[in-house]
Amino acid sequence: MNLLKIHKQFYFKIPSKPLTPRVYVTQHKDSSTSQNSLAADFRWSTPTTINGVITKHIVYHWTSDKNGGHKSVELPATNRHFILNGLLPNSSYHFQVSACTAVGCGEKSDAVKAKADAVNPVPKLLRVTKASIVLTEVDSGGNVSIDITTAVESVALSFLAQDDRMFWINKEGSLIEWNKNDNNQVSIRKQNQNIRKNVELMQLNRTGYDLSLDWISRTLFITEADSSGQTGSIQAYQIDQRVQTELVTGRQTIRNIVADPYRSRIYKETLSA
Repeated sequence: MNLLKIHKQFYFKIPSKPLTPRVYVTQHKDSSTSQNSLAADFRWSTPTTINGVITKHIVYHWTSDKNGGHKSVELPATNRHFILNGLLPNSSYHFQVSACTAVGCGEKSDAVKAKADAVNPVPKLLRVTKASIVLTEVDSGGNVSIDITTAVESVALSFLAQDDRMFWINKEGSLIEWNKNDNNQVSIRKQNQNIRKNVELMQLNRTGYDLSLDWISRTLFITEADSSGQTGSIQAYQIDQRVQTELVTGRQTIRNIVADPYRSRIYKETLSA
């Protein structure tokens, strides 16, 4: 008998089924066309019993539509997620995955279902230090972090999940943007990774205190006050048109601000001069 066959027979078996299958539905908006698109982010964890070395994964997906048919995609062994773009509204999508060794593919995972209209992006956590902003995915299969270096300490920040864009004001009064999907912000290409630069959008006239994002109107609201604390204002910045407007100014210090996108309102906390 061939020695390779003996080796496979006694030391390699098919893996058990992948664990904790889960699927997130994300929405992205093209700022140039204002069109929204939906995608499914299917994830899983390593099988309890691998029985050798995993050589690949096979993802199976299909829709509830009888005419949709079943499709399969082969992925590298290191992959633990699969993105399906172009989800159709009012449609449901199903996913399974199996892990494979040199002997063959194991049992499929439990099936999971995603409704295209039920948007549920991957939970993310923002952490701010004096020298950086860290954006971390909070997912049971392991966390993925993006570490953004900031030259000046941040005062307040906000995150637009559907565009993967981050905005903050720093202690020097600058409004800064970081955009994961804007190729114009790529400053260095190193080891197949794009290192993105932070872009200054505007310079405040006074000291910045807080900002809040209305993700429906796509407007940032920023509070600022002069050094004496006698005069404060609220600035509105439209992130797609790059237009700044002063909404309110007066003899008061406006500190905290919260935008309510559904009611098109903003709420502010003031300190009387």
